[in-house]
Order: sequence, then structure tokens, then C-alpha cells
Amino acid sequence: MNTSMLRTRWAAIGAAVAVTLGAGGLATTYATNPAGAVAFVPITPCRLVDTRPAPDNVGPRSTPIGAAEILAISAHGSNGNCTAASAIPTSATGLELNVTAIGATSGTFLTIWAQGAPQPTASNLNPQPGAPPIPNSVTTGLSGSGQFNIFNGVGSVNVIVDVVGYYTDHNHDDRYYTKAQTDAAVANRPATATGKLAYAFVCNAAANSVVGTTTNLATTCQYSYNPGGDPVVNHSATGTYVVTFPALDLTRGHVQVTSYGITSDTCKVAAWGGTTVTVLCHNTAGTLNDGRFTVLMME
Repeated sequence: MNTSMLRTRWAAIGAAVAVTLGAGGLATTYATNPAGAVAFVPITPCRLVDTRPAPDNVGPRSTPIGAAEILAISAHGSNGNCTAASAIPTSATGLELNVTAIGATSGTFLTIWAQGAPQPTASNLNPQPGAPPIPNSVTTGLSGSGQFNIFNGVGSVNVIVDVVGYYTDHNHDDRYYTKAQTDAAVANRPATATGKLAYAFVCNAAANSVVGTTTNLATTCQYSYNPGGDPVVNHSATGTYVVTFPALDLTRGHVQVTSYGITSDTCKVAAWGGTTVTVLCHNTAGTLNDGRFTVLMME
């Protein structure tokens, strides 16, 4: 079992534990929000700037960019044809653009960057006189006020700027838990009258893949937790599993089953009560089929 698959499973269990126990005292641990990380948001492409004269003109400029000139462009809000659903929010920190140079009078270069930042020494486009329209994909940052610059080196040239998406601060909660972190969080949770929690991974390994076998999940599948004793699973029939959590009372609890793995099998709770949870797994045709899954239970 590779590290990526294990990490995925424990991320799911950890998130479920946090949701289930958040009100009961489990602290949010190891949540990350990397400084400077961003997320890309695609939009319906829109034209922000076209410096050509009417009827092509879009935006406040209708003349070419001159030699050694910097054109400052505002992006936040509604500008040019980027309006309504395609308006750029003030949370945007960068743009994904398609920039086209037209009608260059000399061999030149264009550089695009966030306003207020040092001008890069690299070029984004290199238009030539008499050449057809020269497009290129460009990624640029934005200033705090939502502006970026276009610099033209030599002669004059018209520019078209289309926006295909924007970048915004990454505010997602990338929460990952290792087995040790999850076990410790559960074990250290203050005891309550109804607050017992248990989980188990039914890995369908060789030891519990044969119908009729009963397997200790703590030793065979390794990833389980139950204060009252090691969970066990009985593979009672094809696609049918009975998971037992000793010393728990599931008649008043909450149970969640999550399918696991790269197959198309779907596993779900069929019944629960006492100390057992019955799980059925089906393939895409709806036929009972052996699968792998995690069980999360809170009494």
C-alpha cells in the first residue's frame, strides 16, 4: 500500500474525526494555510483591453502603446468586457491572460508584471513589424489595488488582453492527520457520558478476503481504534461484512462508512446495533462485490 493512499485514507478519517468531535473538545491540529499559496479560478474568457480604435476598442485606451511606455491596467471589479460573472473580485492576486500584439511598427518586446513590483528583465511577447497578430499566454500578479503593467520596448504596438481566470489567496483547510495524531486526539479527548469513538479500516487483505473468515482488524489492516478492544470483521458473504466494536453501544450512535480504493465498488451501511455494523459493497452493476472501506462510529 503506497504512502499516497495511506495519506488519503487518514486525511478522510482525520477530517471525519474533527467534524464529529469538534464540539466535544478535539482540537484542530496540523491545519495548514501556506503563506503566499494561491488557488486558480477559471472564468468565462473576457476582453479586458483592446487598444485599437473603434469599433475594436475595449477599455479606456484607444491608441497604441508607445516606445518605452508603461500602460497601467486596472483589473479588480468591472473593467472592459470583464463584467457581471466575469468581473474580477478584489480578492484576486493574479491573472491568467491571453495577450495579443498587433501592428508593431518595429521589432519590439512586451513585458507584463504586477504594478508596484520591480520590472522583470524577461519579455512576454516579441512582435515584429508586418507579422500577423502575435498571441501568448501570460500569468501576472496584481498590486493590492488590482493593477498590472504592460511595457513596450521600441516603436508602437496595439495590445489585446483577454482574461481566462484569476488567482486568489488559498484559504482552504488542508488538514491531514497521521495515524498517531488521530489516535492521540481521540485517546486524549475528555470522557463524556456519550462520547466514545471508534474507527476501523477493512482492507480486504488476504486474511479477511475469504468468505466466512473473521479477522482482527488491528493486527491485519493495522489502522483501527476502539477503547473497548480490537475491532474484528466477519466476511459473512460476498460483498457482506459485519464489523464488531467490542464494548460499544451502537444503538444510540452515529455510523459512517466510506468506500476506499481505486475500484468502482460502493460500500454502505446496511444495519447497525449493539456492537456491530453490517456493510454491503456493490460494483457498478449493483451486484454484491468484495470491497474495502473505513467505518467511523461515535456513540
